[in-house]
Amino acid sequence: MSPALLDRVMWEINGVWLKRIPFFQDAERNFLTRVASFLSAYVYAPLEVPPPRRLYVIHRGCAKYKDQLLSVGDMWGHVEMMLTNAHQTTATAMTYLHVLYIESGKVLELAESYPEVRKRIRRWTAFEALKLYLISNLRQERRRQRRLRFSRQVACENSVTELSI
Repeated sequence: MSPALLDRVMWEINGVWLKRIPFFQDAERNFLTRVASFLSAYVYAPLEVPPPRRLYVIHRGCAKYKDQLLSVGDMWGHVEMMLTNAHQTTATAMTYLHVLYIESGKVLELAESYPEVRKRIRRWTAFEALKLYLISNLRQERRRQRRLRFSRQVACENSVTELSI
């Protein structure tokens, strides 16, 4: 197949879902076809867990990811693959799961030749890291507030018990 025809086929097969990835939305078509050309296929048996730090797209089958059921055309891993300190959430194959995937290192390597894409990936990664940090702090503060309310409630109940004696 000629390189031009191969690029066109790669785009026709993968262009729709590649454009759904937040940091690829405005990327050059040439970059996206390069990403598509480095996709690998793999099949996981039911209850197997694909490794983290990859971008996955489901070609056939179903997977459970963050309490959601994913099916054909759905993807996961784009957040975790860019954030090295993020909690590595993994999916579990619910059926035989046919996926296409690419390693995070390969995406970053390809982006080095495309300054605008590289800048967009960095900006998106920084925003996601900030968002996860703020959410984590908010959850921590809510847990602290609940513990404080509980301890006040226990102290109040103890006071009432002492008064009634």
